Amino acid sequence: MKKIIFATAFATIFAFSAQAASRFTFTPQANKMVGLYLGGQIGQSETKGDFGEGNTIIDFNLEKELQFNYFFAVVHPYPLLPNILISSTTFNTTGKTNLTQEFSFGDEDFLIGDDINASFDVSYVDYTLYYELYYEFFHNTFFSFDLGLTVRDFDAAISVTGQTSDDDCIQISPNHHHCTSAQNSETHTGKKNTTQLNLCCMLPLTFECR
Repeated sequence: MKKIIFATAFATIFAFSAQAASRFTFTPQANKMVGLYLGGQIGQSETKGDFGEGNTIIDFNLEKELQFNYFFAVVHPYPLLPNILISSTTFNTTGKTNLTQEFSFGDEDFLIGDDINASFDVSYVDYTLYYELYYEFFHNTFFSFDLGLTVRDFDAAISVTGQTSDDDCIQISPNHHHCTSAQNSETHTGKKNTTQLNLCCMLPLTFECR
């Protein structure tokens, strides 16, 4: 059974650079009862991580790329109805390495010594319902709690492109084979796709004076 390992790469690729990130928000003022918030973020990620199948885990020297996030929120004063926040994030990067060991990915076997390219295309959408809760602990001073649930629709595609082996083997004896592959290689792409839904809770804390 093949074991697919993505965890190391995914654990590190979603870190935005705080120095490079910018946020733009537009809030219409025409309706004082309901607030509409539109905005986005642009940041440069520094990507590190290994991935592969089984024991063939490779570092592809992934590139720094600009990443994008967009959000839309509806905030209202009605206590029984939750506020709504929808956020979309995309992450794309590429990498390249020279193989020093055998490597298999997406049912393709790649040749030792060849350059192979990796491509990550990752996106997810967060759907959040939350309530704003306030607690007065001092005169005109409040803690604000946002408490809610988030469902994340996660979609990822990873592809590896390079020379793949197409071995011709001749059986010399019951225990010996002679194989040639150098003359029978061509460019192929191994791909893996995943789509999943994750449920999590949110509890951001803010401090404000009124």
